[in-house]
Amino acid sequence: MRLIPTEHFAEVEFRLHRRKTARAEAERLIAEAMSDAVSLTGPLGHESGGGKGQPGDPTGRGAERVLRAREKAETVERWERIFRRTEEDFPPGSDEHKAASLFYDGGLTLDQIGRIMHYERQTIRRKRDAFVYRAAWYAAEDGLTRE
Repeated sequence: MRLIPTEHFAEVEFRLHRRKTARAEAERLIAEAMSDAVSLTGPLGHESGGGKGQPGDPTGRGAERVLRAREKAETVERWERIFRRTEEDFPPGSDEHKAASLFYDGGLTLDQIGRIMHYERQTIRRKRDAFVYRAAWYAAEDGLTRE
């Protein structure tokens, strides 16, 4: 029985797998975009490639890159708020949180988690799915997933 569309479940799982690295990647993109924006507005940024026509708008290109990087960082922060809200419902000591954490952060299989937690694989799947479903519902409320 599906509680939510498969694509929403997959989106939340993708975000959970990338949770650790997403913030660092977003901050790196902002730093690179800021560096590029500064170099595009300097004297070298105003040179044209082959001497044909205007160089365009290097300041605008730099600003667009910074804006895109900041939008990505904002999306990462919104997802992090969703996961923190989900963790309020399933605190770190709960079976659901343990199953999700070991699966997404620890990289363990459902069978391995089952042996660690002394549950059957299907029980671990249900506990992990409960965490993902709750996060998906909160993401839908926040407008992060589309119909």
